[in-house]
Amino acid sequence: MSIKRVAIVGAGDLGRQLSHHLSGTPNMRCVGFFDDYADESGLIDNLPVLGNIGSIERLFVENFFDELLIAIGYKHLAFRGNLYLRLKGVVPFATYVHSSAIIDKTACIGPGSVIYAGCVIDMNVSVGDNCLLNLGCVISHDATLGHSSFLAPRVSIGGFSNIGDRVMLGIGTVVIDGLTVAPATRTGAGSVIVKHIEMPGLHCGVPAKLMK
Repeated sequence: MSIKRVAIVGAGDLGRQLSHHLSGTPNMRCVGFFDDYADESGLIDNLPVLGNIGSIERLFVENFFDELLIAIGYKHLAFRGNLYLRLKGVVPFATYVHSSAIIDKTACIGPGSVIYAGCVIDMNVSVGDNCLLNLGCVISHDATLGHSSFLAPRVSIGGFSNIGDRVMLGIGTVVIDGLTVAPATRTGAGSVIVKHIEMPGLHCGVPAKLMK
């Protein structure tokens, strides 16, 4: 079995969490981090800081790693998305799916996406590139999740929903079936979306309403 050497962009809590999960994956091995703010001479969880973000392409050419994952969190989704678009086609991206996740054979998971433990992805679901689904998320049949989106733990998305690019759904958010959520939308914890969201911004509450 070929083992892919995976480098992670972002050496913060999310990057450390992702490297921990990769350590239990037979066909992947984390080889270090890229981070503009971490000490390049130090170790993080016994893994090296390979360099800053500007050195990714050079170190790929120099064979330091095989594939890349981005561990930049929900507070910087625009940066996360733009970085992915800049590197797409230049550096290969991994796709990580935890062994306990349930992925229907008809679902499609885009490159660069991360699916954590306990997630359920139903039939005909499309998860875009560079997404992160945290613990226990559920996406029901025929729904679409746009590129570079971030789902906090226990998000539930109903069937035939269409979630735009760079959307951040807060912990425990529920999207009922058949709804469209505009790109760059954010929701607060426990929000329940019961109608289409056409205007991006922060939506909170039950039912969810635009806050700002």
